[in-house]
Amino acid sequence: MEGKKVLIIGGSLSGIQSALDMAEDGKIVYLVESAPGLSGEKLFPVDFFKQTTPFISSKWEQAKKHPNIHIISNGVIDDARKENGSFKIKIKKAALRVLEDKCNDCKECIKVCPVNLRDDYSNGLGLRTAVDYFNQETKTYGIIKERPVCEESCPVHLDIRGYIGLIADGKYKEALNLIREKLPFPATIGRICPHPCEEKCNRARKDSALCIRDLKRFVADSEIEAGYDEVLKKIKPNGRKVAIIGAGPSGLACAHDLSVLGYDVVIFEELPVAGGMLAVGIPKYRLPRDILNKEIDIVKKLGAQIRTDARIGKDLSVDDLFKQGFEAVFIAVGAHKGQKLRIPGEDATGVVPGVNYLRELNLGKEVQLGKKVAVIGGGNVAMDSARSSFRLGAE
Repeated sequence: MEGKKVLIIGGSLSGIQSALDMAEDGKIVYLVESAPGLSGEKLFPVDFFKQTTPFISSKWEQAKKHPNIHIISNGVIDDARKENGSFKIKIKKAALRVLEDKCNDCKECIKVCPVNLRDDYSNGLGLRTAVDYFNQETKTYGIIKERPVCEESCPVHLDIRGYIGLIADGKYKEALNLIREKLPFPATIGRICPHPCEEKCNRARKDSALCIRDLKRFVADSEIEAGYDEVLKKIKPNGRKVAIIGAGPSGLACAHDLSVLGYDVVIFEELPVAGGMLAVGIPKYRLPRDILNKEIDIVKKLGAQIRTDARIGKDLSVDDLFKQGFEAVFIAVGAHKGQKLRIPGEDATGVVPGVNYLRELNLGKEVQLGKKVAVIGGGNVAMDSARSSFRLGAE
């Protein structure tokens, strides 16, 4: 049996002891535990924070250090089938949420973690942070933090519990930095996001949903220009060039992330302004241009260049970009054409697609309106078109 692989499901003391026994016999043991750490029976003192180090049993230490034992935490068996006399196991493993290459087990994360949970080790009588502090190796066993419904419904899966917790603690700069890990334009999105997270918020079962979008907007407005000095100091140019076609949300976000990684980024934008649909598709009263331009300026400060009135396909080709030394081209041209109903009369004089209408208005061009305006549709473009027309004096 030496060298055989054995799977043990469950990280309780009995599971650990079985793993040790089999490992000593020469078997390769895979110990799967659904929790972030080897929890099992409660062997730990409740008043943990008065101690300098957590209590860890010798059996746990032996299991962690044994060369024949591979511990898979945050894992569940997704599929098991028998083939040719052995089992094939598919394990679904959640993310650790800890950067293993940076963690040095200082356990400072326990003190600064903004997420509070009921403490299972005291039968819910007290609170604890989300860090799985009963495990000595923080980097290996991660954090107890299932993805909440608000984060699941967020298009970019922001760590909503995390940044709201930091805001509650008055740590605005830290909250903004956490948001910017996935969303480089929080002040902009904090004004126009349809906030599906709030529709799923569990707090609504008690009274009303948390104002998630407004909190993001609040912290972004408070610290809109903060937090990038340290980032700028850490940027190390790698000498590699990337071209981005389109200075809309996707292109700007790509430029932001690549610039932080040290790439030399140039954005080519056909319109006379950067921002894409943020600049020409959303009215100024809903998204003030000074807010949008501040966040675009941050991308420029990181080193990205934005060339407006640059028409790729007309003035320059993609091949021309490669000849200029760009190693990659990211196409982020967006969707700037309005939809048609395909009915008679929609090409008549005075009938204009909403997207085109808003673009002309936002670019400051003169738009001819009659006394009465009819808007077909009920989405964001339709409502923006209706409100813009009303502001121009139409009925």
